[in-house]
Amino acid sequence: MLDTLKLSLTDFDIGADACLDVMQGSFNASTGEHKGHFPLWHNGRNYVVGTKAVHNSDDYNVTVQPVRDDEPMSIGCYVQFSVPKLANGSNYQSGDFTVTKNALKTIDSELKRIGIKTNLKTATLSRLDSCKTVVTSEPYAAYQPVLLSVVGRHLTIKRREYGSTFLLHNTQQQFCVYDKIAQMKAKNYSTKDLPDNSIRFEHRMLKGRKIRDAIGLCNVKDLLSGFEQVEAGYKKAMRAKLFDYSASELEAVTTRSLAEQLQHFQDSGSRYWFRDFATALGMVQLTGSMEALLGAVEVVAPNRMTYHRVRKQLDNAQHQALTLQSSKYSRRTLKDLYQELEQGVLGS
Repeated sequence: MLDTLKLSLTDFDIGADACLDVMQGSFNASTGEHKGHFPLWHNGRNYVVGTKAVHNSDDYNVTVQPVRDDEPMSIGCYVQFSVPKLANGSNYQSGDFTVTKNALKTIDSELKRIGIKTNLKTATLSRLDSCKTVVTSEPYAAYQPVLLSVVGRHLTIKRREYGSTFLLHNTQQQFCVYDKIAQMKAKNYSTKDLPDNSIRFEHRMLKGRKIRDAIGLCNVKDLLSGFEQVEAGYKKAMRAKLFDYSASELEAVTTRSLAEQLQHFQDSGSRYWFRDFATALGMVQLTGSMEALLGAVEVVAPNRMTYHRVRKQLDNAQHQALTLQSSKYSRRTLKDLYQELEQGVLGS
């Protein structure tokens, strides 16, 4: 169920020879004043001073810095890592209880190795990402109309290097839906032997208070003793934010015909509603070539203003085109596709 964890160490000691890179703040050459410098830890001889200290590896990141801007003398130590990636080398699948327990053991050993002693069980949960990778019967593009029309009425569309991502976010949490295989390929991760059709549904809780309120867990000890709360909280959040259609509402959405799609464009009030419909229909054919098209526009456009205007027009047309895409990629109804995703995310 888990992917990313961020822990705030509540009881830690940084050794004299800790393997940490200290970041320096700005320096005024005329006065010799360092700005944003804080005593981060005492190495037995004197204080190590800087804006923050970090240890970055492929598997985890450690940061030592002031807890808050208005409390520069209160220093915190944070470690962030992907549970399944640390334990198994890949985060395609989320981490269950055993994987999580093994990942925490590894982190405990790694912290000791780089010179940080701590009681990891008392570490506070300050970020927790739960997720499921749903293996689907159709390509990701076939579900985009569902994500837009049904699930995605709460979500915004973000263009990434690996395609369209659906995102709902605030300062406390994020819901994110994307093509997992395309994302892994974009980051040069191996996808050998993995299913081609894999959609990732993530719930990211970004604050300790949100984690406590949502699933009642405060620290690592709570996580290990109440791990079942992670899955229960994930399903509750996904049902509330993404899969909350009733049977009658879903039936109403999925009975749309071509005439209803035309009516949608006519009701927009635009004098050129059929042209808008035809443009959206054309965009369906260009879905897989959007990046190439934008690159061509950038070459041809006489200036940046023209480029951004055309890009905005393309974004609007692509948004409208998503409502027409299901007929291109799948003969199944929106209802069928929705129920497949719902079962994959909320089922056992």
